[in-house]
Amino acid sequence: MEKFLWGSATASYQCEGAWQEDNKLESMWDHYLHEFQLENGDVASDFYHRFDEDLKLAKEGGQNSFRFSLSWPRIIKNPQGEVNEKGIAFYRSVLKACHHYGLVPNVTIYHWDLPQYLEAQGGWQNEETCQAFLHYAKVCFDRFHDLVDIWVTFNEPRWFIFNGYFIGNYPPGCHDVDMTIKGAFHVMYASALAIKIFREGNYPGKIGIVHSYTPVNGVDDTVETRIAMRYADNYCNNWVLDTAALGEIPIDMLGKLSSEGHN
Repeated sequence: MEKFLWGSATASYQCEGAWQEDNKLESMWDHYLHEFQLENGDVASDFYHRFDEDLKLAKEGGQNSFRFSLSWPRIIKNPQGEVNEKGIAFYRSVLKACHHYGLVPNVTIYHWDLPQYLEAQGGWQNEETCQAFLHYAKVCFDRFHDLVDIWVTFNEPRWFIFNGYFIGNYPPGCHDVDMTIKGAFHVMYASALAIKIFREGNYPGKIGIVHSYTPVNGVDDTVETRIAMRYADNYCNNWVLDTAALGEIPIDMLGKLSSEGHN
């Protein structure tokens, strides 16, 4: 129990607010929610201005860890990959406050807020986004490695890929199986690129990916049900878990997709 981390978790868009302050660019969520005039995170819980008191409250509540995400559009200020020093300074202040209050930082590099300029170029349909993510991740490793020992490349790829490209209730609001497949592949490829450079750079700490695991249960024990369960498990879980842990997409999932005309 001495090593158990008990804390809170949030994401940059969910809490920071300050959506245009200190040279932060527009994210795909800013663009999408403003375009459709939906509730948005322009102010949120104003973590950008109140992080110190928030972290102090977390400590007073008996927590010893804080999981949060960095905002890509707050750190990288243009398509050329230039760094926004004000964004770097903000997150270094947050990380130092975590250490001051005895909260182990658990840092997610991407929690869904893609810069809108990348979304306009195809988002996760475009392999160039993977290279842009690699650059962004390396900036994070270089600038924050002295304050971070626990890293996450992506938070819950299944949710933002399926909801963005298949279900259509997240930006970019598409309903296309092939776009879903391509987006899923590119996200896992980008994660692998970042982990590779993390290991090659001998940065301190650990790195992984966060997956929202969905248990799959069958109504009976027939062969047909077991096959259906396997397909469901691949759909919900294994394209993330197998790719991250074993380095390969489940072969039967690839076969099923190919048999239905998806390459």
